Amino acid sequence: MENITEKIKSVLLHDGNWKFSDFYLNVELLKNTDIQISFWEDEENWATLLSNNIIIGYLWKEYPLLIIEKNYENIVRLNKNQFPFLCTIIVENLDDKNLKLDYNILKNQLLDWEINYNIFSANDLWFNTNSI
Repeated sequence: MENITEKIKSVLLHDGNWKFSDFYLNVELLKNTDIQISFWEDEENWATLLSNNIIIGYLWKEYPLLIIEKNYENIVRLNKNQFPFLCTIIVENLDDKNLKLDYNILKNQLLDWEINYNIFSANDLWFNTNSI
């Protein structure tokens, strides 16, 4: 079980340089590494990263957060070099319920996410924060 409270807190409170243009630049960098991107402008908050039509991760448009499966961690190193403030959460599998958040620490930042904060998957986080 990985407690991602501090990572999510730093992302939600990030007052740095992350702009929508950075999001799109990261998307282009990922495309250059043979990662396919699914992103529906004005409909989604996350870009879905795919390899051979299999979902391997997500990049949040609103905040500097990348969630990636461990087997693909090396592919995103270029993005981390150019954007050191890009927070990366590495998971074995996007469906594994091995993440948790301390609601008491983040209750003022969380926007009514309907997940079990004690145990959830990367897909749960994506699903509950993806709609605009």
